[in-house]
Amino acid sequence: MPGCTPVGYKVQGNRAVMTNFWAVMTNSTLISSFLHVVSAAIITTAMLVLGVSAWHLLKQRKSGVAPHPVFATSAQLAMIIVRSPSSPPCSSATTKPDSWRSNSP
Repeated sequence: MPGCTPVGYKVQGNRAVMTNFWAVMTNSTLISSFLHVVSAAIITTAMLVLGVSAWHLLKQRKSGVAPHPVFATSAQLAMIIVRSPSSPPCSSATTKPDSWRSNSP
C-alpha cells in the first residue's frame, strides 16, 4: 500500500536501516508528523518561558520590588501560545481512547 507508515526501510538484525530516502520524504504522514513535532517544541518552550517568568514575578513580589515588565509580557505571550486554537483543550488531552480502557468491571 503506497503512503503507509513506515516506509523506506528494512530491518537488519536489531536495527532499522533506511533504504529509500525519497520514500520517507514523500510519506503521506510526513507533514502532519513535522507539524506535530514543531508545535510540541513551541508549546514546550512557551511553558518553560512561562515557568521562568512566573518564578521571577513571584520572587519580585515577595521582595517588594516592582516586577520587570519583560517577565509579565513574556508570561502573557506564553499563555497565548499555550492556549492557542492549535493546541488541544486540556480535557481532551487527559482522556483515554476506548481502546486503552480495561474491560474489567
